[in-house]
Amino acid sequence: YQRRVHGMRATEIVPYREGLVLAPDANGTSLANVGLDRPCELTQEVQADVRVTVRMDRYAPTPRGTVVSPAEARAHGLYWGYDVRPACGLSAALNDGPHPYDCVVGTSERGEEITRDFSLPPHKHLLIVLGGQHGLEHSARRD
Repeated sequence: YQRRVHGMRATEIVPYREGLVLAPDANGTSLANVGLDRPCELTQEVQADVRVTVRMDRYAPTPRGTVVSPAEARAHGLYWGYDVRPACGLSAALNDGPHPYDCVVGTSERGEEITRDFSLPPHKHLLIVLGGQHGLEHSARRD
């Protein structure tokens, strides 16, 4: 059994949180925004702008945690309902995943509008591709 966690509240004390690494503080300590009222100090140095899974070592007085594999949180029964993975380009997003995707949805201002009666076909592995400011077509041309 895996507990799906959606929109964790800042007041919830949970063993793992997802976050984004911020710029280090004045002492060079890596910090992450993990959805709390204040940044979480990380026990190791991590590059800014990286998505991380953090095992929370303490919540007070200052939040502190250790960056771990997302698989560790899953092994302890926590699952956010999705995985995020960066890719070097559109073809890498489509082809270099952990498994073949049997349903792919992309965003584009030139695509079809999704209406209330829209439904996805049956699938096991869904990939949602979010385009940049110039759209997926631009990404496809540059790939």
